[in-house]
Amino acid sequence: MKRIPVGWIGFLLLIVTFFMPTTYLYSANITWSGATNLQWTTPGNWVGGVVPGDADVAIFATPTAGTIVLPAGVTSVGTLNSSALTSFTIGDANSQLSLKLPVIM
Repeated sequence: MKRIPVGWIGFLLLIVTFFMPTTYLYSANITWSGATNLQWTTPGNWVGGVVPGDADVAIFATPTAGTIVLPAGVTSVGTLNSSALTSFTIGDANSQLSLKLPVIM
């Protein structure tokens, strides 16, 4: 039986790790509560006190009255997830929400 040199195994692991889509490996589901105010960037508005980042899923499970305010410019999040009974408005003419994946409804 022929043995594979250890160096090749390390090289193959490096290649696999490099090409692996890390966005899906490190994403978290973060749920909007709106407990503090309507500012997207306020940690107190998110369950667990963490604002979703560009690899996370922002979940809107309950209706939100008013417009959720984004900072000026582009805010990135992995995707949005909303139940069919939820309605909400995000942003205005001065802000943009960038999604890495399609919205899940």
